[in-house]
Amino acid sequence: MSGEPPEQRAADAFKKQVGENWVRYETHIDHELQPFGQMAMQRLALMAGERVLDLGCGSGQTLLELSERVAPTGSVVGVDISEPMLQRAQQRISDAGLSRVELLLSDAAVAPLAEATFDAAFSRFGVMFFDDPVAGFAHVRRALNARGRLAFVCWQARELNEWVELTLSAVRSVLPELAVPPLMDPNRPGPFFLSDADKVRRTLQQAGFVSVEIDSVTKEMHFGAAQRVEDAVEFALHIGPVARILTDADPALRPAFREALASAFAPKLSRAGVWLGAAVHVVLAR
Repeated sequence: MSGEPPEQRAADAFKKQVGENWVRYETHIDHELQPFGQMAMQRLALMAGERVLDLGCGSGQTLLELSERVAPTGSVVGVDISEPMLQRAQQRISDAGLSRVELLLSDAAVAPLAEATFDAAFSRFGVMFFDDPVAGFAHVRRALNARGRLAFVCWQARELNEWVELTLSAVRSVLPELAVPPLMDPNRPGPFFLSDADKVRRTLQQAGFVSVEIDSVTKEMHFGAAQRVEDAVEFALHIGPVARILTDADPALRPAFREALASAFAPKLSRAGVWLGAAVHVVLAR
């Protein structure tokens, strides 16, 4: 057994197989998450000529959006730990003919960033993975200038997010002893590490930010951009908590898992596709 902590093993997996899966499903993920990212972007009120840091930029959609908001003279630097995702981001940047977007393969919490060089920092579901959130946010704060601001979106508590609870309940109806991945623990770096709004506020204040504003928002999410139940099942099996929980499950149970997920998604299907409840915090700090 590896002596690495669970967080490190999760990060290694993300940089490899999970990163490749995210590139494969980038269109679905971008469609699903874009409305939430835009809520955080709007809080920044970006202006032409500003320099922006994108924390956990993934395969590049947010880089393109940020670049458009600070055009024509502004610039964007994207940071991510996943090489496959950054390779895809570079392709999208090149295809768009953007010359003022840079990429950095690194953990944003420790990335080599010059001090006081950014007007704003942004993240769409990326900052919940800082091993030490106070240190990570302090590192980001030092990269911002005196008028700099930070905006990000993160998940609220797991039990408030139907897209998690519905899918996990479905697969555990087949195999109740399936353990929830350590990454889902709100006390560890992962999707729900910043689910407590009070914790978010304390963390940012301890990192040196002031004027912290948190809007807790609940809305429907187009799950994996799925138009059919079958699309939602396929997405769940490759992206997110179910994909993680089934990594070591008996392959012979795969048909049963598919059937359970299909039954769970069926009541959520409408003419607009499969939509599930989602709860997020939209955060702005200066």
